[in-house]
Amino acid sequence: MHIFSNLIFPERTVRLINNLNMTFVFLNTTGRPELSEADAKRMRGHITRTNFAIRRQRIINEYKTRMASEGGQHEVALSLPLTTPPRDRSRYAQFLTRFWSLVFLGGAAYPSSRDEEAFIKLLVSEAAFAEVSLAVGMQYWSPDASCQQKAVAHSCKATNLVVQRIQSGSAHTVPVLGAVLSMAVAERLAHNHVTWNMHVNGLANIIAEGYARGEREPPEVICHFLTIDSVNHLFGFPLVYHSKVIDAIRPYGNQPVLKVAGIIDGFVQLQDLIAVHHNKSSTGGSELDVGHAAKEIKRKWTTLLYLTRALRREDNNPFAQAVSRSIELALHLSWPSPSGTSRLDLTPLAGELKQALCQIPVRPCLFMDITSCQLMLGAIAAAEDSEVRAWFVAKMKRAAVALRSRGCVRPLDILEKGFVSDVPLVARFRELWKELYDY
Repeated sequence: MHIFSNLIFPERTVRLINNLNMTFVFLNTTGRPELSEADAKRMRGHITRTNFAIRRQRIINEYKTRMASEGGQHEVALSLPLTTPPRDRSRYAQFLTRFWSLVFLGGAAYPSSRDEEAFIKLLVSEAAFAEVSLAVGMQYWSPDASCQQKAVAHSCKATNLVVQRIQSGSAHTVPVLGAVLSMAVAERLAHNHVTWNMHVNGLANIIAEGYARGEREPPEVICHFLTIDSVNHLFGFPLVYHSKVIDAIRPYGNQPVLKVAGIIDGFVQLQDLIAVHHNKSSTGGSELDVGHAAKEIKRKWTTLLYLTRALRREDNNPFAQAVSRSIELALHLSWPSPSGTSRLDLTPLAGELKQALCQIPVRPCLFMDITSCQLMLGAIAAAEDSEVRAWFVAKMKRAAVALRSRGCVRPLDILEKGFVSDVPLVARFRELWKELYDY
């Protein structure tokens, strides 16, 4: 039953909601005493949580089973024992290894290194981390109702487990942080902005709590993820990166991710300066104003290039190495080099980015590849017919093909809906995506 009493909705909106056969909760306060600010806040929070829960349940009913002709691959995934980790962690690690290979890497053998082995052990060490991984994996494995039901079940288990860890004061461990980070990624992929912000706030709070409890080493896994994700923040589609999380890490001292954050903040300022310059140029601003804006851009650009190249001194940090090349490419693509070079060949620098990405110890999953601004920057920077460009495009295309083969008709909707920034480079990203539709 729909709750619309005394609410004013456009007729077509009501008709659309009815056609979708969805049931949402709305608050009607007509003729009622005004709620206090605290009560209103609690009520809005309750309604938001309720409606998100309803939405997740409705996902199950939005799809019909249409993958019967391609059932072999799906049967493999659905036959896996998707249950809460048993006491035999070794056996469960074997299951998660198989699950990760099939779902997150599209069949590639996992693990292929000691670092990937360590990551699987990290998953096994915390039930909440394992459950949210299963939830994300099943949600995007197939639109089949059975997969969606399993995704909802695992998501609920993960949420309950994280709540238990928070209540017991044991949430500041790396595996629990990994679970919360994964929850945020899942909500970002689904474009659930309210829930995404809730998880980001939770991640920041748990990191801060760890420091307050005496932790003096920052969560390395989280720092590495934020470093890589910082480039996505430049273009308005971070999976987790947020100033609140960065601020929670600051008390831990001089960390590479904090150097990256400073550069990212400076780049955002540069983007604003470039927008002002373009606006003055296109609206007939005085030569003096336009010239002053260009000088300020040159100063900021040069400073950022220096800081970005300084990241290369982090010899033992492949994440910083990759981000250094990515930001340098973004600088050259955003504004002509102040050195006056007419047309700089960025293919060698894109090749360095490729090498740096290949040095990252744990292979990224399909979802990281398809949303990676680093891959996009490499593709649009390298020469059209170069092997370097082909590598970047192939990485993204492989992810799109794998997701579509499971029944996700338009996997690039993740990008189309996520990248809403008006930063000029995003327009070039969109041109690149057209190539990914050709498969």
